[in-house]
Amino acid sequence: NKTLLIEIISSVLRSNYLQVLNKLQCSTVYFSQEDITYCLQQSGVSVSNKLASNQEEIDTKVILHCSNSLNANEAFKCILRSGDTDIFVLA
Repeated sequence: NKTLLIEIISSVLRSNYLQVLNKLQCSTVYFSQEDITYCLQQSGVSVSNKLASNQEEIDTKVILHCSNSLNANEAFKCILRSGDTDIFVLA
């Protein structure tokens, strides 16, 4: 059931990428589904190979995405909110 839910959410995000970007007031949004990372931008939806990961745990994917964002833009700030101790330790 969880896998199907993620597939549905991914499909909705990709189909409505312009509305997603506008609602979040972002120029770029990355999200992962299994080992694929999608990039939503005004120009469309693409697959980001630089964020490819086959990690089953979300902890390392969160850190991978934050690291990528910080490296892409020095003015970017990454705020992590999680009750998961593993993410805190990795950060």
